[in-house]
Amino acid sequence: MVTTTQMADGHLDELYAALAARVHRIVRGGVRGPDPDIDDACQLAWTRLVDHRADVRRDTALGWLVKTARHEAVRLVARSCRDLSLDALIEGGDPGELID
Repeated sequence: MVTTTQMADGHLDELYAALAARVHRIVRGGVRGPDPDIDDACQLAWTRLVDHRADVRRDTALGWLVKTARHEAVRLVARSCRDLSLDALIEGGDPGELID
């Protein structure tokens, strides 16, 4: 039996339809990085919500998704910067030019 605070599998479809664009917009506005990193971070947040649906209440899902996606986006952007810096070193460039 699903309580009123838990999300049933069927409710995830409704929740995604209602919140996906909003989560993406909030994360995009709060994290400066490439669109693919933002997309990946949002997708990961939804995947984690599926895994933790019994622990996340429907009324707190937006905040949970945004926090999870922002954390992942920051991690992905930092990783991208490190990867670009290493590529610049290999090519003989100045890695400091790539970092804001």
